[in-house]
Amino acid sequence: MKNNYKLTLLILAFYGCLLSANGQWIQTNGPYGTYVTRFGSIDSTLIAGTSGAGVYTSTDNGSNWIARNNGLPNLQINCITPLGKDVLVGTWSGIFKSVDRGLNWHECNEGLGKIEINAIMSSGQVLFAATLVGIFRSDDAGAKWSPINNGLTTLYVFSLHTSGNSIFAGTSEGVFRSDNLGQSWSAINSGLPGWLPSIYSFVTVNNFIFIGTTSGVYRSSNNGNLWEKVNTGLPHVDVSSVIAKGTTIFICTDKGIFNSTNNGNSWTSSANFWAKELHVFGEDLFAATSFGAYRSSNNGATWTEVNKGIYGYTITSLAEHANNIYVSMIGRGVFRTANQGVSWIESNTGLSNYNSTSLFSSGSDLFSSYWWSGVFRLPNPSGSWTAWNNSASSVTVTCFTMLGNALYAGTESGGVLRTNISTTNWSAINNGLTTPFSRRILSLAVNGTNLFAGTFAGIFRSDNAGDSWTPITSGVGSRSIRKLSVFEQYMYAGTHVGVFRSSNAGSSWEPANTGLPGWRLITSMVVDKSGNVFVGLENNGLYLSTNNGSTWLSVDDGLPNKSIEAITVSGTHVYAACMNNGVWKRQLSEMIPTQSGLRGDANIDGKVDVLDIISTVNFIMGNNPSPFSFINADTNASGDISVLDIIQIVNIILQAA
Repeated sequence: MKNNYKLTLLILAFYGCLLSANGQWIQTNGPYGTYVTRFGSIDSTLIAGTSGAGVYTSTDNGSNWIARNNGLPNLQINCITPLGKDVLVGTWSGIFKSVDRGLNWHECNEGLGKIEINAIMSSGQVLFAATLVGIFRSDDAGAKWSPINNGLTTLYVFSLHTSGNSIFAGTSEGVFRSDNLGQSWSAINSGLPGWLPSIYSFVTVNNFIFIGTTSGVYRSSNNGNLWEKVNTGLPHVDVSSVIAKGTTIFICTDKGIFNSTNNGNSWTSSANFWAKELHVFGEDLFAATSFGAYRSSNNGATWTEVNKGIYGYTITSLAEHANNIYVSMIGRGVFRTANQGVSWIESNTGLSNYNSTSLFSSGSDLFSSYWWSGVFRLPNPSGSWTAWNNSASSVTVTCFTMLGNALYAGTESGGVLRTNISTTNWSAINNGLTTPFSRRILSLAVNGTNLFAGTFAGIFRSDNAGDSWTPITSGVGSRSIRKLSVFEQYMYAGTHVGVFRSSNAGSSWEPANTGLPGWRLITSMVVDKSGNVFVGLENNGLYLSTNNGSTWLSVDDGLPNKSIEAITVSGTHVYAACMNNGVWKRQLSEMIPTQSGLRGDANIDGKVDVLDIISTVNFIMGNNPSPFSFINADTNASGDISVLDIIQIVNIILQAA
């Protein structure tokens, strides 16, 4: 006993700085990007606002980005306004302020309420906010706000600008001006079309005020008293942003980016991609686009994507195919990695849009589906996608499965479609799917020769390859079936109230939720080749069952959040997509012992010895030893690995000796 104590003390002294370590989830390097809406900057810090992923900051000119959302309850960013060394952001639920360059945010909504903010502007010590319920003013750096709408004929205000002693408001009914800090407003729309376009942006340059509107670009040389249309060289465009870089004017339109070097007398195309806004930062231009942030160092002649660290696209599915991991996203299409996420490659050649809803691997082919665009087929990783549609070209496909040589597609509202794998002739097979809810297909699965469809009206089974369908309600009812998975005799159904299991080809079902939290809306499900089941929950994490769903163990410790969008298993790793945080991976051996589960056998070599101590220490230090069994090393079954487990391994070794 005395020797045991001395050996334990030596180990603790050597590794005394180590407390504990959980399973090692590792964030992969992408796919990067999301819809960037706005930019702002304070000194050397560049700030990007996104549509749904909050705020990111960069201190190296956009080369790397870090999410900065502590204290932000709403991640929809409409505007960014520096205020000295502080910064304000307008969101869908009010204004938030940071005094530490985005590290922390606090609410500034007294007098505003939680309303959508379109623009924030400072004029001296006074702040103004544009909203869809009018204009508000703050005289105390945003602590309190008061409405100032006297003279406005509409409360839909999109943009604000100051020039000289005047303040300008862009609205759904043209331009308004105030010469008394917002106490009263006057319409100044002379020269604008009679139907009064919406005004989205202002800039003052070379003694002209320019406005970006739903009818192109206008300028005024007399403080807005008269507007002149200046669209020579422009197609009919909707202008979302007008900025100046030196004497060059840039505009963002629905037809691309344009510039003018002669005060708007003529315009030249700078880029053919759509951008929400442009921002000047140092000598560079930054474009906020639906694909993320882009940078130009040559006045808009060429652009480079700079999204490293920015995440936010909704990931709809993960799939393994041809030794690659594929990810499908709404707004960005499909990316793949051939090196376990070290790098991701765009895989969108041949696609008609970037809203990918699902992926399905079958033999040498990969299939993907898109909003209202049907099905596309990829014959090899380096190839191009080919439309695999015919009669399915205008539907939104949600899921796939295969039975024999038939490929099946579940649709958003058109039931189930079927085609022979060698053709593109799809046919609807909805006999028995009699209601609109039963034709909203969320999942498909095959068990033996039976075909199953998970719908908004429950589970349906077909015993004749889809020619007819019969509802299966025993034990599961008619609730929405979001996911279906099969392993040997077991079937699993993921619903908004958890997991159900069947061991008789779906004839009857039973709840299988022991270990799952109370709120258990299933967003994703996968079964690996050994029958281990992973389920992702909305806002409640990732769980694993190694005993056919009888019990569940949380395996999400180390993930950035508990909103799991998709899961897949490939080789020795499980991959999980987390909302606004991209794709993460973890070794299966950390969660699932690959041997007999010998307690203390951390390196899975069938015995417990000093090598297991070394492996466990390396794991705690974050060195990712391989092979490594998290369950075997977690000798006290606490859910983490600490020096207490090292002590226990030492005791196991000494007891055996």
